[in-house]
Amino acid sequence: MTRFKCKTIVRLTLCVSVLTTMAACGHSTPSESNARAVIQSQLDGCPYLSPGDFKKSNGIPGDDPNNYRINIAYTLKFKPMSDEQGSMKERAKLTKRQAALDQLEEQDLNTASAKDPSGTDESSAAIKEIEAKYKDRQDDLKQQLSQTPDARNFLNSLPNKCSNLPRSFWMNFFASDQEYKDMVQGGAEKSYTDTISMIKTDNGWQAAR
Repeated sequence: MTRFKCKTIVRLTLCVSVLTTMAACGHSTPSESNARAVIQSQLDGCPYLSPGDFKKSNGIPGDDPNNYRINIAYTLKFKPMSDEQGSMKERAKLTKRQAALDQLEEQDLNTASAKDPSGTDESSAAIKEIEAKYKDRQDDLKQQLSQTPDARNFLNSLPNKCSNLPRSFWMNFFASDQEYKDMVQGGAEKSYTDTISMIKTDNGWQAAR
């Protein structure tokens, strides 16, 4: 093949590539990264959430080439800060210790009641002695618990810490009463589907206002 023919083929290939690119630009649609940027912007300022497993399924063109509705599926991963996780785990340990101490005190009180009839001086003295025996440990645990946030307190604080997301979002995310404590303390992941209306601007595809 002559050098002239080679140059001609290269030029034709470049021309086809440029025309293809121009055609694609004229009929472009929002990309998966465009949609992901929209979701990420909604999470800005919330350090506890990050999107994952992001997928664009399909979309619906608008009335003009500058409008498009894109369907997406993704997950949101939630995780507290390490110090917050530590505080909530410590709260759980303190709660168990308090329950165990309450049980021991109740057992001692039952034993005293069985030994001395209720209402007698001996019974009253025994009860006071048992209460005094456990008072310091009970007071210490109550003090520690009052200074250690629990999962519910942390959950109630999230709308203030993540002002872009309403309280209803968090109540939906942690909808299970039986599991929300474990989810708040240890982290969680939830799947979502959504349709985003987008508009083409000078800065690319963005969420329609």
